[in-house]
Amino acid sequence: MKFRRIFGRSWESGLRAVCYPDYRLKRKRSDAFSNLFNLWNDTQYLQEYLVKNQKALSDPRWEGITMDELIDLIMEEAREFELQIENFKTGEPGFERLDLSDIFRNIYKDVYVLHVDHFYQIREKPREREPLLRIYALQIKGYFIITGGLINLYGQPETELEYEEKLNLNRLYHFIHKEYIFSPEEINIQTIQ
Repeated sequence: MKFRRIFGRSWESGLRAVCYPDYRLKRKRSDAFSNLFNLWNDTQYLQEYLVKNQKALSDPRWEGITMDELIDLIMEEAREFELQIENFKTGEPGFERLDLSDIFRNIYKDVYVLHVDHFYQIREKPREREPLLRIYALQIKGYFIITGGLINLYGQPETELEYEEKLNLNRLYHFIHKEYIFSPEEINIQTIQ
């Protein structure tokens, strides 16, 4: 298993991303972090994703929002997310004294979640809607390794991980610790209908 450094000077601190072999076939960048943002900024992918998840769009919270408007919301949040991560990386005002443990939220054992709301909470700015995008990572010593993420159309709590994300987290955790986070029973249960 390989990793790509997103930022941080050494392996003792910073942000990393898993490089999955199948990503190399689809994209120039072969890591989970780059792949997420490539997908979240790809109109064709988002259209296909929303069509595939049409059931979620019947939820009352999406009433009155067209598919094109939802794609715009996702892409806008992805841009904001990237900007906030860049601000954090460069130590912009409001971020200069923070480290990764301040922006990632622990949800299970060594599993952490990050979404754009965490940046708003840190800066004490209000946000008008629930975040759509999430990034999942494992914390290993002083650094975080991104394993993947999701578009939260269903409004599920951040502790409810999709099947694929549980597999990714287990794969990395097993690679590092030779044990699993989620039992086989937990992996077989899909959290999204």
